[in-house]
Amino acid sequence: GASGATGASGATGATGPVGATGPIGASGATGPTGATGPVGATGTTGFTGATGPGFPAIFAYIYNTVEIDNIPLEADVPLSTNGLIVGSIEHTPGTAGVTINTSGTYEITFMVEADRVNQFALFLNGTLIPGSIYGIGAANIQNTGRVIVSITASATLTIRNHTSFQPVSLLADNGGTQANVNASMRIIRLL
Repeated sequence: GASGATGASGATGATGPVGATGPIGASGATGPTGATGPVGATGTTGFTGATGPGFPAIFAYIYNTVEIDNIPLEADVPLSTNGLIVGSIEHTPGTAGVTINTSGTYEITFMVEADRVNQFALFLNGTLIPGSIYGIGAANIQNTGRVIVSITASATLTIRNHTSFQPVSLLADNGGTQANVNASMRIIRLL
């Protein structure tokens, strides 16, 4: 015979247990960089450091305007006058030796104007300073020399008539009526 009518639906069953967590998905693409933030305020200025030790000026200009007859070979040239002397350099006018009382590196320039061809040099404590022999092949022309040398304190510096052919004289009135400088020494401490 014919099928009977469909019966009424049964009641909903209880919820089943939660399933296991699935695997983590792939990372998304990196987002764009954010805008730069504002510049922070300037920090306070630090303390000023202590002042370093100074480098004292040491220099001198010493010269001669007195006529000197026949300076023998290997004799030192006396210098009659102290010009400006600053720092620990000493010289007694009319004597040859200039005393350097501070160790350091010095530039020393000398000039001699003699009546004959000549060779003059600088001596330190009685010993020739290498590279300081300068010569001139004519009379009454300035013979000028210069060296840079390390000097230990309490040293004595002189200009010497060294390896000339003969004694020479320094005239006091070359070219005019006034006393002129016929020998000089300039000393400057570099270091």
